[in-house]
Formats: sequence, C-alpha cells, structure tokens
Amino acid sequence: MLSWAQVMFLWNARPPHPESLGPRWKEVWLDRLNKSSEPCVHKWLSHQTRDPYWQHGSIAEDYTSITCPVFLIGGFSDLYTDPVFRMVEHLQCPIRALIGPWSHAWPSDSSPGPRIDHLKECLRWWDCHLKSLPTGVMEEPVIRLFLRDGISNAHKEDIWPGRWIAEDRWPSLNVQHQEFVLQKDRCLVLASENQSQSPSNEPIESTVPVKTSFLSGSWGGLPLVFSLEELPVEQRLEDALSECWETATLKEPVEVLGFPEVHLQLSCDRPCALVAARLCDVFPSGESSLITRGVLNLTHLRGHSPEDVHPLQPHETCLCAEDLDLLTLNINTLFLPVEWRRKPQQARNLEIAQLSDEYKLTVSVDSGCVHLKDTNTVYDEINTETFTIKESEPNTAKVSIQGQVTLKREDASAEQEDSGTTVGY
Repeated sequence: MLSWAQVMFLWNARPPHPESLGPRWKEVWLDRLNKSSEPCVHKWLSHQTRDPYWQHGSIAEDYTSITCPVFLIGGFSDLYTDPVFRMVEHLQCPIRALIGPWSHAWPSDSSPGPRIDHLKECLRWWDCHLKSLPTGVMEEPVIRLFLRDGISNAHKEDIWPGRWIAEDRWPSLNVQHQEFVLQKDRCLVLASENQSQSPSNEPIESTVPVKTSFLSGSWGGLPLVFSLEELPVEQRLEDALSECWETATLKEPVEVLGFPEVHLQLSCDRPCALVAARLCDVFPSGESSLITRGVLNLTHLRGHSPEDVHPLQPHETCLCAEDLDLLTLNINTLFLPVEWRRKPQQARNLEIAQLSDEYKLTVSVDSGCVHLKDTNTVYDEINTETFTIKESEPNTAKVSIQGQVTLKREDASAEQEDSGTTVGY
C-alpha cells in the first residue's frame, strides 16, 4: 500500500507531452503538481477499517449492481487474484475468467510466465458482446487457470512449468476438501488418518507459544509483485523462524486449488496483534517453496461488523506438489514487509546490524530506459524501497521509498524526484 501510494505520487508529477498540449504544457504541469501534492497514503492511513471510504468502491457491497458481461484476468503472483474468484462465485451476469502465473503486469509482458496475447482474448470478448459476433467465448469454461508445478527456485525462473486447467463453475465440484490436524509432535496429519493415531499423537490441547523474530517475512516477497526479484525466495530461513508442522512425505502428487483455511485457537496478552500462516512445499533436497500465505490483524477478527467472523484464509493458489515432497504449515506473529536502455536491474538485500539488532531490507527496481518512438520520448524510472526495524521494538519500524522518473526529448527534458519516509508501523 505504501509503495503504491509513492508510485502514484511520483506518476502524478509527470509532465504532459508538449506536442499534445502545445505551449500550455508547462502551465498544465504546474497546475497538476499543485493539485497532487498530497500523497494518497495520508488519506489511506486515516481509514484503517472498512468504513464508507472503502465501501463505496467495493462491488462486494452489492454484486447484483453489475449486469453487463464481465471478463476477468488475474495473476497468481499478483496481489489482486482473490477478487477474481469471489466475482466468479457471486456475479450473476455472463462471466468468464482467466488466471495465469502472472505478476502485477500485462500477461503479454509478465515475469513469471508463460505469457499470452491477452488483447486477443479481450477482443474476442468484445466482439461477442458488443458486436454479437460468433467468437465462441461463451462456449468455453467459466474459469481457466494455470496449475504450476512445484519448483524450488520459482523466483529465478522466467517461465514456470505447469499446465492449463479449466472449471465450469466456482467453487468447483471437482475440488476435494482435505482436513489436516496439528499434532503435539509437530506433524500435520489428515483428519481421516488421525482417528487411528496413537495417544501420543493426539491433536494439540496444550498451549504452544509462538515466538517470532522481527526478521519474519523478510523472505516472503513484496505484497505487490512487478518482477521476479520481488517474489518470495527459498523459505528455509523463514521456516526456521516459525512454529512449523509438517506432513509425512507425499506418496503421490497433491494438487492445491482454492483458498486453504486455517482454524486456530489463540490467546494474546496484547491489545493489538496479528497471526501469519504460510503453506510451503518442501522438496527432498530440503528446499522450501512458498505455496500461499495469509495474514490476519486480530483486531479485525470480526471485520467491520460484530457478527462477521472469518477464519484465517490464505490467498487463492493453484499448485501441484510432487510425490516425495512434503507440505508444511508455518505460524508467525509477524510478516514484514507484507503487513504493514540501460540494462534493467533489480536487487534485494537484507542487512543485520548485530550490535543494534536492526534489520534492513532494501528492494531496488531499475526499469531501464525505454524509447517511445511514436512521441520521440525517452522514459526512465528507478524505485527503491527500504524497510528497517529493531528486534523487539515494533515502534522503530520505518519505510523509506524513493522514486525517480526522467522524461527526455532531443529538444527538451523534464525530471522529477520524489521520496518519503513513514514511521511507526
């Protein structure tokens, strides 16, 4: 949310093209700067519950208000995949959905791939519903999804292995629900098998303290992913900082599709707390790969209404864990930073100051210079996000986000730079 506010603050400061507005371009630009000088984050942070400010823009308040045909496109590496499934479930209008492995980018350009020509899919939809042409889109399955194979180095693979699957409805009648039980010996056992377990392996009845390092979340990637470098990395270090339960070695492949749910009985001695859950695929080599995650602020346990009670529900996922792998459920009480033509370059560095117990996570994305031939414009953008926090001192958390955009032509240039720091999250 903070990074998105910074990016919009920066983009709103970009000048109009002189060829579009003529000699008034600078006057219009200055007017735009004066009217966009207030970052969105100030207003967003003043509305930290689901109040009318957020409700007015949410179609979940009244799904029946949408009657036009709807074609939805989402990506499993993006932050906005879950609403696609909710809309497919609740909208009553003609609807189709397509979800690939993509990040917050066009499906034709996304990393990770495989990539597709999404404009062709959109054109078929518009031709059908705006021109009444027989494109066949309404004869296709309601939802098409990319089922990726489990791989240990997903953050390094530009094209993920897997296959496309389809469902005629959502929730799907083809999805079988499997319930696992957390046991005292830190095993994760199918409920059906738990009935025959020995007394030493009874479900947990005593309290398990969850002690979490302030490093938790450092290997979980960023909330809004634009590139491979912002994806979650290998999870063994993250797992070591978590309370972990694991299954036995899988005897056959397990395909995970949908919203996993975690039901926990919790107690807390603080007025404000959160719980984070991660589901991971662990390979025979010991490498651990994130399947999905969920974070719940316990002060929002009942939503904005006292009657609304929801289990902790990790994000929608679609993955095949191979035989010989095992699955792990990891519980934490912190998950930063999610919670809370030069050659393009990306980098992610984690620094630990041992004397001061300060952790510093830096993510830099240099998009490189792009020449837009139609307008003879050179566009260049660099963004750097830095997160810092001291162990056991949550009020020391800071985020500094800096962005720079450069627009150039042969006869003129304009450059703006924006940076900001938010303290106390």
